[in-house]
Parts: sequence; structure tokens; C-alpha cells
Amino acid sequence: MRDDYWHAASILRTLGDAIKTCRHHGRMSAYIIKLGRIVDENPIVRAAVLELEQGEQDDEAQLRRRIEDLEKKMTEWVNLLIEEILRCKSEPWMLPLTQPAMFSLPPPMPAAVYPDIKLNLEQALQQLMPTSRLSFSSILTFNIHIAQKLQEFKDRLSTNCVAAGQFCNIIDRLDALSLEIGELSELDWLMQQSGVGRVVERLRSFSQTWKGRLLGLVGMPGGWLTGGIEQDIPMVIDLIAVQIEMGTARRYAIERLRVFFEHFECAKLRQELKSAKAAKKPCEAILQDAMDRFLFHDGYYPVTHSSASRGSLDTLILERDELLAAPPLLVELKQVTAFEATDVVSAALVRSAIGEARGEVNRYRAHIASRPQWSGTMPVIVVVHTCVEDVSDMEAADVVLIDLSEATPSRKKRRRDRS
Repeated sequence: MRDDYWHAASILRTLGDAIKTCRHHGRMSAYIIKLGRIVDENPIVRAAVLELEQGEQDDEAQLRRRIEDLEKKMTEWVNLLIEEILRCKSEPWMLPLTQPAMFSLPPPMPAAVYPDIKLNLEQALQQLMPTSRLSFSSILTFNIHIAQKLQEFKDRLSTNCVAAGQFCNIIDRLDALSLEIGELSELDWLMQQSGVGRVVERLRSFSQTWKGRLLGLVGMPGGWLTGGIEQDIPMVIDLIAVQIEMGTARRYAIERLRVFFEHFECAKLRQELKSAKAAKKPCEAILQDAMDRFLFHDGYYPVTHSSASRGSLDTLILERDELLAAPPLLVELKQVTAFEATDVVSAALVRSAIGEARGEVNRYRAHIASRPQWSGTMPVIVVVHTCVEDVSDMEAADVVLIDLSEATPSRKKRRRDRS
């Protein structure tokens, strides 16, 4: 493991041990504020957190898709149940025989049994009404308060009424779906308990409050009340440290690439791109080659122009140690550059390049995910530009802007459309 990675993980472990053993409230707050500043400012830790948050977001999106599918299925079967109840309401909870020749009518249900079954079922179903869509919360309520009563009714009915086939089929299907409800409910609970993003956001708020008060900003929201966050911090520190120790803070490599291009290679790249434009040669190939060489020297193995979705990926960053089986970092490279006085790159062009890259990345990810160990591929859009306007607000968790313009940060033009 590289020294800077080892150092970042070591700092986290040390703070984690201090927080675990601390019994002094004031000292605990100081440790947590320090941890918040590291999470907020250290580029390696920030990169590891971004990867963990990306993984959580992917899991949450998959859970939402499963919940939506479950809501649709449950709505269909509950509506069928209601229709069946209404259809046989005038009968003693028995359906007509589907195959009369094979079955004989059952004996009448004992008076002491039938009223109890009817009363329990009606009480359980009284809140059910036909609906176009059941919410997940109402499904959980159904599973807790109604599904069990239905199964009890079906078990007793099957011994007394062999003709109630359709009704029993619906109950069996709802019972099968109730197992999926339990699984999704447990997954939802585990995501809430083990979510890194929730704890990290609170740590960042401590850091921002600290900075604001140092700058004399009056009325900064937040305070030093930890509110039990110290119970979650050891788990979060372990997850971040493991991510760093695995060498999968790959977003950090892209941050280093930005510094390398903007501060050490700017003049060279500008000259090469200007010459390529004059000769009507593709500029992106120049940037692609420079990026691949840097990433290789930084400890990664870039796979350039791989085929996916009938298109070419720009770069997949792989770990050198394939035993880690870490998913690659997908880099979609775009360039919006101009070097003539008559040719100006606007903020709108940069925004358009980001939107185009996001569309391509989504298509590529769907195909890359067919390989199980790459299903968690992290996409990062890198846009190299020469815009003289301030476009820093366009950066996001999945977007890194590399500025090759001659304008220094203090000379950047402020945009009117900037929020």
C-alpha cells in the first residue's frame, strides 16, 4: 500500500481508537470535530467515502426497484382477494366447485367454528379497499396484521371446504409475497443502520460549523452535541479504512490527475491541443494518452477504448492486484477547448458535455454490470476545458473539471446563471 494511503488509514484508526475509549464529553467533541475535518478535507479519505456512498446509492436504487415491483404485485393480488371476498360474500366462505365430478360437497361447518372464522377474517379485512397502488408502509401493515389471519383462515378452511381453491390460491400467493416483504424490510433496516453517508454527513456538519465559527459567521447552524454519533463512528471508520487499505480510493487518482494537468502539464497540453486543432486531428486522443500514462504511474492499470454498448469506453481504471476483485473506475473523458480569440468556450458548452457524458456512462454501466465483479463500477466524468467563466459549481461527485485556460482563478468571469 502506498505511503499516503497508509498514512490516511492510520490517522482514521488512531482517531477511532481514541473515540472508543474516551469518557470525557469535551474531549469526545474535539475528536469528532477533528474526524469531521479529515473526512471533509483529506482527499484520500474523501475519495474513499465517495466510493462507499456510491455503493450505498446503487444498493438503495436496487432496493427501490424491488420495492416498486413488490408494491405492484401486492396491489394486484390484494385487489384479487377483495374481488373474491365480494364475489362469495353471500356464501359461507366457500367457492363453487371447479370440478364437481371430482369432489363432493363438504359437510356443513360446525356452528362453533364458522362464526369464529368469519369474525376474525372480517375484522382483519375491514381496512382493505380496492386501490391503484399500495405503498410499502401499507404492505408492511398488511403483512403484520392481515397475512397471518388469512393463513389461519385458509388452514381451517382447507379442512372444512375443499371447494375453496381460488381463494386458497390467492392466500398462498400473498403468503409467498410476505416472505419477500420480510426480506426487503430487513434490508431497509440494515441499510439505515450501516449507512456510511448518514454518519459522514453529520461529521461534515461538525467540520463546517467549526470553520464557520472560526471565521466569525454568526448564527451558524449546528453545535457540538454528538447525539450518540460516537456509537456509529467505529463502524464507519473501519469501512473507510478498509476501502483505503484495499487501494480503492480511485477517485483520488482523478483528483491527482487534475493537479497534474492544471499545474505541471498545462502549457504542454495547450500547445499539443492547439497544434492538433490546426491540423484538424482529434484532440481527445492527446488527452487520453496523457491520462492513461499518469494513471499507470499512479498505480492503476487503465483499459482504454474497451467495447461496451456498441461504443468505446474511454478508460477503465483497474487495480494492479487482481485478487482484490475491485470493480473498475469508469472514466468518461470529454474535452471542450479553444485556443483562438474568435473561438470561445462557454459555460453552456461545458454543461452540455457533462450531460452528454452522463448519458453515455449510463449506457456503458448497464453493459459492464453483466460481469458480477464489475457491477459496482464507479463512473467519473472528466471534462477538460478552456472556459474563462467560473464553472466550478458544475463539479459533482461524478464530475471532475480540468481547467486548461490561461485565466487564473481570480480572473475567472462570474456567470449570471450561477445559483
